[in-house]
Amino acid sequence: MCKSGLAEDSDSDSDEDNMYTIHDKKRHKRKTGHPRQRLQSKIGVSVSITRGRLTAGASLKDESGAVRKDKHGEFIVDIEDGTLLSVTSYEGNPDLRYLCIQSNRATLYHTGCKDIPSTQPSMDRNTFGHPADTEPTIYQSEPGVVTKLNGQVGKRGECLDMVSVAVKVNLDTMKNVKEFLVAVGIRGATLQHRIALAGQGWFPQVLDFLDVTDYPVLGYNTPTVVTELHVHLWGCAVDYRPLNLRCRALLAVEAFSISSNIIANSPTSLLRFIIDDGALYLSDNCNTTLVDLKKNYVCVMDVGMLDLSMRTSDGKDKRYPKRDLRVSNNILHIRTCSDSCRVLQQLITYLANDGDLVCKVEKSTSQQTLVESEEEGSADDAQSNSDLSDISEVNTLMEEAMQESATSKNAKPPGTEPGSKPDQTSGDQVFFVADDDNPTGGCTDPEQLRQITADMTESGASVTSSAASGEGVEGSSDDDDEGFCIIDDPGLGIVPRDGEPTVQTYTDQPIRIKDNHFARPLGKADQLKAPDHFPQALYRYTLREMSLVWHMYGGKDFGEAVGKTRKSTSNLKKNSSSSQTSKLVWQARGGQGRDLDMLMELQMNKVRIQYEIFPENTTQASRQIVIINDIEVRDRLASSEINKFLYQYNSESMPKQTHANMVVIKALHVRPDPKLPSQECTLKVSVQPLRLNVDQNALFFLQRFFIELSGSTINEPSSSQAAAASSSPELSSSPAKASTPPPVMTVGQPSTETLHIEPQEVLIMFDELRETVEGETASKDNAPSPSTPIFFKNFLFSPDVPIRLDYHGKMVDMGHGTVAGLLVGLAQLNSSELRLRRLNYKAGLLGYDKLVSYALSEWSGDIKRNQLPSILGGVGPMHSLVQLGQGIKDLFWLPIEQYQRDGRIVRGLQRGASSFTTSTTMAALELTNRLVQSVQYAAELAYDMVSPVQSARARSQSHRTRRTPQPADIREGVANAVEVVREGLSDTAQTIVRVASEEHEQKGVTGAVGGVLRQIPPTLVQPFILASEATSNVLGGMRNQLVPDARREEHEKWKSQDD
Repeated sequence: MCKSGLAEDSDSDSDEDNMYTIHDKKRHKRKTGHPRQRLQSKIGVSVSITRGRLTAGASLKDESGAVRKDKHGEFIVDIEDGTLLSVTSYEGNPDLRYLCIQSNRATLYHTGCKDIPSTQPSMDRNTFGHPADTEPTIYQSEPGVVTKLNGQVGKRGECLDMVSVAVKVNLDTMKNVKEFLVAVGIRGATLQHRIALAGQGWFPQVLDFLDVTDYPVLGYNTPTVVTELHVHLWGCAVDYRPLNLRCRALLAVEAFSISSNIIANSPTSLLRFIIDDGALYLSDNCNTTLVDLKKNYVCVMDVGMLDLSMRTSDGKDKRYPKRDLRVSNNILHIRTCSDSCRVLQQLITYLANDGDLVCKVEKSTSQQTLVESEEEGSADDAQSNSDLSDISEVNTLMEEAMQESATSKNAKPPGTEPGSKPDQTSGDQVFFVADDDNPTGGCTDPEQLRQITADMTESGASVTSSAASGEGVEGSSDDDDEGFCIIDDPGLGIVPRDGEPTVQTYTDQPIRIKDNHFARPLGKADQLKAPDHFPQALYRYTLREMSLVWHMYGGKDFGEAVGKTRKSTSNLKKNSSSSQTSKLVWQARGGQGRDLDMLMELQMNKVRIQYEIFPENTTQASRQIVIINDIEVRDRLASSEINKFLYQYNSESMPKQTHANMVVIKALHVRPDPKLPSQECTLKVSVQPLRLNVDQNALFFLQRFFIELSGSTINEPSSSQAAAASSSPELSSSPAKASTPPPVMTVGQPSTETLHIEPQEVLIMFDELRETVEGETASKDNAPSPSTPIFFKNFLFSPDVPIRLDYHGKMVDMGHGTVAGLLVGLAQLNSSELRLRRLNYKAGLLGYDKLVSYALSEWSGDIKRNQLPSILGGVGPMHSLVQLGQGIKDLFWLPIEQYQRDGRIVRGLQRGASSFTTSTTMAALELTNRLVQSVQYAAELAYDMVSPVQSARARSQSHRTRRTPQPADIREGVANAVEVVREGLSDTAQTIVRVASEEHEQKGVTGAVGGVLRQIPPTLVQPFILASEATSNVLGGMRNQLVPDARREEHEKWKSQDD
């Protein structure tokens, strides 16, 4: 697991020691020839502690690293039923000693900052208990923390010990190395996690207390100290209670191992964590002090095995990064409702922003801030700070805008003669987007105008060639694709005038084949690895492989239990729901209000992520790459028969590539000018073809889930444009005003609705201020604000993504509007096709919102212009009619196309006949199957109307809870049809006999005859149901035999009995 760090500071991960010396061979011979006799140890001390306390003080350092004289940290350890064992010169070896500490129960109290007492406090039997001014940090887990070791630790007697520590000290006099092998085992303990200021945490202070420095002794060579640490935790937990967030979190792990090698003055170190069977619990009940996982907490995340290794380096060796973090995981399950997922999101954001520390810093500096606010005015200071941050952001945006004007200033205008002088008045120009309500753009302060103009002038003088000049037109961006020539019809080459392809001869000399011209690959390529010409990363964070399953449930995890959003319509659904609940473990059941019948699953297989940060003196700033091998969204709603909502589409004409990843995202941040901190990002996205099977209930559930996750209500409009249009009818009615973007200069400025200044006056003010600041050369801090959005210099989405869509509407919902409700409820799409076209934008986009809006607008525009016929071709039976028309077209067009290509008219007739036969047969089978299903639906409806007992649908579902598997061929289809008829006749006969016997028991012969007579109408309708269902099976077998892909699609689309 861990390697030795003394082998010349080797960075190999191998655990084998391949270095031998002469002394090792002599020792091996001595051991094999004459086994050493076990001698008596020199000293052995054993101390039993019934109850004890250890109080220690740790030095407290300030921000400069100096030790404070008036404050220190203090930690107290209470031990119950403990044992201390120490052995020196073990078995007669003077260089070997052991130390062992065991405690049946232990507690650690800690305080990070405390006044140093003037006198030593006294200790007696009455001092045991919770010390004052300290907080319990590590203690025995409460009974409510459910683990496999509940009730087996810390109970004295034969129970397991809570803490076990073993230390082996071995001095190698030949190498002058002292090895410390430390093994720590903790069972059934809970860590109360508290975020403390720098240097005031319990772990750094304990390490600082144990870090003993050896004083140099003249003539004595201090041995090199190597510490090998192994920490094993069983059934432990971490309890975190945020100070300013209404939630609680508890992380429970069944097994947790930490291994590390610590070497004094070593350039590298390795730390490894292994977590086995861990779970994260959340709770909104902050009133209770005791932890009860089954009652007050909800399990939102559980992990099988997590392996985390971190290698640190001092940075002297440029081949290795300073910090290299690698994480691998087999599978991670996330089970949340919308409210618990929102709490989890808030908790992660709170931890990332150090929410506890921010409040502590604010409290510690509140008095000083109060005094300064009374003297200088807190309102003006806060406003000025806000204005400075906003102006800094404006400066960054305007600098990027001025780059294009500065580049175009040096270019000659069209129509200028070579000998003529350029226009003297030409130069940088500032363009304004005037607003009728605010013509000044919100900037009226002369000092702010002077500052902004000065920054604009400096940025215009120091622009670089990285700006995208001449790339404002979208059509011109596709012409230059990094030196590659895109051929529309590969293989034809240059087509001559007559239209016939010809063979071009490039050389008359014999072709010489050079062996091994291309280097052979050494193995499977690492897709996360950066190109060879990239510099070595300074920091690297890698997720090597992980599989993620997100279970999205309906209802609420927190709060009181509410009624189910959807009631079962039959006892069958109720029984299936209860049986499904009984099969789940208590961690997966969630809160009281969780609806287990409303479930959608998102699964991502083999997720790999890498984030690299490069040195500041390189052109590359950082690099991010995300690779997802496979993505699936599964529909687990009880009211839906769809199996897979979204998955990768593949067919015979579009086969699935073996090593292709479904989603690949690559982002590279570069520095156009190393002197400036500004960065530009190049984003590349690749997605495989998609298949969507959308059920209306699943679509509404996802919409409601993510709306609640975002914090808004369901009735609110989801788009900000709708809200803006409703609040301002003038803007919505005027297209020119609605499309005008807000002025950039209005960022962070107060409202100026009552001020009216002409735009020409603002231009004159800018011209005057420009003349005054032209000679100034003072350097200014151009560092971008942390909230500055990312500038995407180039965005590439390639290749095109074909999408095949099936949609099944079920009910009309007028909550989204009359027309939209009718379309959503009545629409039925079958094999509709649309395509997300390739995008290559090089003019630059500022921020993720602009990037997403650009992509959506381009795709929606292309779909409206070019793809509406392919989408409408899947409405109802239109897909079959389109197939029929395509077959007729191929019958006449393929022979003509083949004749124009190579003159083989017979081959063209064969292709046309084959396509016509397949298309027309498939279309006829689908239309006939739809007709048969319509007859079956009408027969079942008539059966329900005349049947006095169980309906036909419920009776069929009782035998087949899900759709039966599709027959592979016509033989299997006929077999299924015979089975359907046999089961139907048997059920009908059993129903008549059962009704007759029940009526005979109650009313005698008269009741039996009446019961049989009442079964005559449904018995007459039953043959139509059986015949239509059997015919559907035969037609399905014929279709699947002609097109095998259809059976696979049906199997992935519809739920089976196993699901």
